[in-house]
Amino acid sequence: MALKSSLNSAASSSISPGLRLSRGAQPGAPLLGGERDGEFLGDFMPPIVIYQGKYIPAVIIEDEFGLRLGELALPSGKNLVVSESSMTKMRIQTCLLKIVYPNKETYIAIYIGGDIRIPMFSYLSGAFVVVQAVETKVIWTGAVGQKEFYTQMAGVSELLENAFGQSFKKELLETVLQSELTEIQVLDMVNALVKNLEWLKTLGEKEKIESVKKIAYHVKSGDTIDKAIKKVKK
Repeated sequence: MALKSSLNSAASSSISPGLRLSRGAQPGAPLLGGERDGEFLGDFMPPIVIYQGKYIPAVIIEDEFGLRLGELALPSGKNLVVSESSMTKMRIQTCLLKIVYPNKETYIAIYIGGDIRIPMFSYLSGAFVVVQAVETKVIWTGAVGQKEFYTQMAGVSELLENAFGQSFKKELLETVLQSELTEIQVLDMVNALVKNLEWLKTLGEKEKIESVKKIAYHVKSGDTIDKAIKKVKK
């Protein structure tokens, strides 16, 4: 899958979130039936779609089948929201998600159902974004169901995000979910990090991330969570 930052072509007759586009029409043609609503402005970088009278930056996705528009994320409070209906249409269930914005900035989130709330960043009017399920390397033993696992992970990762920011949360999730740990080891590790919040606060941003990676390495090598943390604290 490739993300198109600009296009010399646009949709031919209609355009909507997730809709596949044809390559034939010229930018500037009205695409949603209104005089200008839905007009695709492909000469901008990133491309712009006029949606309900607003100029919405868009990700255009190119795959083996052609071009399609990203999913619509509209402002709600301090966040953007991708609707539950969009998630259902994409057949996305409980999982780790990667969100790609029109400027190629990414955000990692855990989806456990319903609407998905993502950072607004500079997209005050909304954006058409890529929503991608990410395959993890969690070893599922059956000790905890996936729904329960991701629900707990969502709560703990949000707490750590509030303490240390989005960048730390992204690195944390990518580390613990890709380190080939069991679901119990992952939950024990993130809960142990919460218990050691004051220690983490004494570390710089890079030190925190490196510490998480080292803890995951020691746990994968056979150490208990407590022993791994003690090794990293030395």
